[in-house]
Amino acid sequence: MFESSPAPTVDLDDRVGPTRVTPTGDADVDAALTALEELDGTAVDTHVAVFDRVHQGLRSVLDTSAAG
Repeated sequence: MFESSPAPTVDLDDRVGPTRVTPTGDADVDAALTALEELDGTAVDTHVAVFDRVHQGLRSVLDTSAAG
């Protein structure tokens, strides 16, 4: 049998540094990515909701361009 090691301790109060979004040149993609700037100074446990929102926005851009 394998002996498991204890999970590392994660401090959910860790803060991230400034998030700078580099413009892509596509206004719809850039609009979706701007939500990443909300991550500045927020706790890591709030990031999933922002990532989900960005992902949905980018999927919407792809769906719209595919329907084109």
